[in-house]
Formats: sequence, structure tokens, C-alpha cells
Amino acid sequence: MHRVARIVVVVLTLASTVAAAAVDKPPTVWNPASSANFSYASRTAATIDSVVIHTVEGTYAGAISWFKNPAASASSHYVISASGEITQMVADDDIAWTQAYYNSRSIGIECAGHAGSAGTWTPELVASLGHLVAWLCETYDIAVAHPTTTANDTGGWYTGHGILGHYQTQTSGSPAAAAYGVRTDPGPYFPWSGFVGLVESHFGPAIPTGLAAESWLEGGTASIHFSWAPAPGAEGYWLDIATDPGELESMTGSFANFNLTGSEHTWTGLAPGTAYFWRVFAYSSASGVHGYPEGPVSTPSFGPPAAPALVAPAEGETVSSWPVILDWNDGAGADTWEVETWRLESDGSFTHTDAGSTGESTYTLPVGAISRNAVYVWNVRGVNGDGAGATSEAAFTLAIAAPPAPTILAPKGYALVDSSEPTLHWAPMEDIGVWWRDIRLWYWTGSAWSLIHSTGGLGGADGEFTIPAGKVSESGYYWWAVRVTNPGGKSKFAGGGFTHGF
Repeated sequence: MHRVARIVVVVLTLASTVAAAAVDKPPTVWNPASSANFSYASRTAATIDSVVIHTVEGTYAGAISWFKNPAASASSHYVISASGEITQMVADDDIAWTQAYYNSRSIGIECAGHAGSAGTWTPELVASLGHLVAWLCETYDIAVAHPTTTANDTGGWYTGHGILGHYQTQTSGSPAAAAYGVRTDPGPYFPWSGFVGLVESHFGPAIPTGLAAESWLEGGTASIHFSWAPAPGAEGYWLDIATDPGELESMTGSFANFNLTGSEHTWTGLAPGTAYFWRVFAYSSASGVHGYPEGPVSTPSFGPPAAPALVAPAEGETVSSWPVILDWNDGAGADTWEVETWRLESDGSFTHTDAGSTGESTYTLPVGAISRNAVYVWNVRGVNGDGAGATSEAAFTLAIAAPPAPTILAPKGYALVDSSEPTLHWAPMEDIGVWWRDIRLWYWTGSAWSLIHSTGGLGGADGEFTIPAGKVSESGYYWWAVRVTNPGGKSKFAGGGFTHGF
């Protein structure tokens, strides 16, 4: 049987632009500017809200030399070389003189090179700049964002904040430019399109969003497809799954984990009707962050099992051997199987002869379930947590031959027996389905054989019986006999003699 069902669960996550991971300050060289070129202050994150990026319009060494010249009346907090070396010339809490009216709220960074040259932005310079800006954004709680507005958009004097270019504060045509000059740096070749992402990568990836799970049944098992939106800055993902939220947190018991390079995963071979809790951990070389909440997503249930396909005995089959084994093909979703047998009587009625259950798709009829040759009906149905499924049924004819007389082993030939509770032995008869045995015991009175014990009941196939106490108490001769019965009928008696008390 082939069944497919689908359930889709969408899980929302907390919104965040960067992960909360510590960023170390990149290596810097302290080489202070002339005290005539900056203002002492005691600024904190409460008063610093922007980083402004410049080009030196010259060399790294030339910028450092100029800021150390008391006649410059200019400075910057940091200067970065083409090879990525960083020199700090003004303390962060002091005010450098680099972007006019915007100085008091910002930190200035001068980059060696020219705004009009694409070669200014070497990989080493950009990497050092991204690392430095990331540390400044974390340290002073500066927004990791590049606003697209300029002074012309904010009334001529810039009021935006975040990661800025010098051109935004002194835009051509603005009062700020009229007062302090037009600036175009860092110029048209600066890699704004990827720079914010570079800064974010130092914090670790963003929290994964758009978590979704789709589950379905196919064949005998369930599957779940997990997916989420790619997280900016992520190099890979850990997908954590467990059937218990506590085990998800402790990473024990049912906890399972997958290390993935993409933002999706299909987990197969799962149990139907099971709830799974889950979460996604995006990571990079910098750090990682989990996306929450954790589910759950439940695999669909099969419902009650389908009716199984009967294999043997098939409808109308004649069974002539023992044991009788009922066999069927598994139906998807069954946990256990319920089995029953009925005997057809001569008047057309049915007698219930057995009821049992099994976790396998086979069942051996117990002794007594089919006590005589006749037509029998057997049926089976699967059961799971959703209830009992449909029943399959077939009739067969039991035609087992009556057993032969047992082969007597001991005692026989009037051998001397010392015990007053001797054990009688005959050849085992399991292979012909012997269920019952009848035992007779006689004592020779001197003139006739006297029956002193008679018993019947289950047994006989194992080939032994112990005479109860008190039956063999006199000295003399004894004769015992046994016959066995199966559904085909009774055997003839077979027996042997023994002597006791001499």
C-alpha cells in the first residue's frame, strides 16, 4: 500500500540584523596627532553615533605627518594604509577635526589613496577597514547600516547616522558644502554594496529567519523537509532536532544534529505521528547564532492500518502438517496484529477457537486452537495508536493424518524398577502434531490384570510421563500403555511391562 499525506508548519523567528558576538579591536599603532589639531572630550556611546569614511587624497605617511603638524588644524581618529596597517592618532572619546560640523558625533577614518582611483581599495585596506568599523559599531552601539541620504536630503545639514561617506555630510549644493567645501570621498569606487555585509561578518551571521517544515508519509515511514532563509554572513548551519524540548537543550537522548552548507534538509525514515522540536544555528568563522523558536513539527499519522494481504494458509488451502503457521504481508502503520480462528461445525455454525496477538506478521496456532480436522476460518487485523484497521479473512481445511502407535522406550521387558514413581518413556512425536496422551497402568494380582491408574490430557509429544505416588506400591508385575491423539484421531495403544519390589 502507498499513502502520501502532507503537513506544512511555518515557524517565525526573532528579528535581528547582527548576532551578539564579541569583536576584538584590530591591531593598531598609536601615533598621536598634534594636540593643536583636535579637541579633548569625554565622549561615550551616548554621543557617538556614526563612523565617517574618507580618502587621504595622498599617502598613508603623508596623512600621518600632516596630522602631527600643529599648523594643519586637521586630524582623524584613524588612518589606514594600502597594506591594511592602522594608525590611531586621536582617542575615540576625543573629537578629531575631519568632517567639520559633524565632528562631535562621529569617528573619522582616513584611507590612503584617492577618491577617483579604483586602485585605492586594495583587499588589505578594505579588510582592515571592515574589521575596525565592526569594532567601533559594537563598542559605541553604532548602527550597522549605510544610509543612502545626503545633506541635500536633510535640509542641507546632515542628520543621519550609521556608516557614512564624507560626501554625505558636505554634499555639493548644500549649505554645509558652502560653508566647509564640497567633498566626494570615499568616491565612486568604494565597495558600498558589500561593505555592510563585510562589517556584519565580524559579528557572526544573522539569525536565520523564515523557518518552515513540511512533513509527509510515504510507504511505511515519514519524512520532514526543513528550510529557512539564507542568513547573511553564514558559512554553514547546524540543524538540531529532538522529540523532547528538554533533550534539544541538553543535546541528549533523542537529540540529532546535522551540519549543513545549504539552508534546507530532508530527514527521512521517521516514525509517523511524532512531534519534533527543532532549531537552526547559523555559523561563520567569527561566531554563530541560533534561530528560535524550536518547532514543533509533527509527522502525519497513518490512521488505522490497512487490511493485510494473507499469504498462508490461503483461501481454500488444505493443511496436512503441524504446526499450523498463519502468515500475512505487513500493512503500513500497524504496531500489533490481532488474530482469531473459528471452526465450521456440521450444522453450519462457527465455534470460536482462538484469539491472540503478535508484533510480527506471523502467528503459530497454539495447541488446542484447532483440535480436530475440520474447516477453519482465520482472520487478522492491524492495530496502532489510531485504532484497529480492516480485517482480512481466509478459510482452510485441516487434514492431518491420525498418529501411529507410540514407540515404547522404557521401562519394558519386565525390567526391574526401584522407584515407586517411575517415569514412562516413548519416542517423541512433535513432528506429527501430537497434542494429547492417554496413560493406563495395570497390576498383576496373581490371577488377573487390575487397572490401577488411568489419566489423559495435554502432552505426549515429548514422550514421557511420571506415574503419581501411591500407584506403584506393591511388589510384583506392572503393565503400562500409552496412546496419543492429534486432530486426525487417536493412535493404537502401545505398552511395556516392568517389575517392582523384588
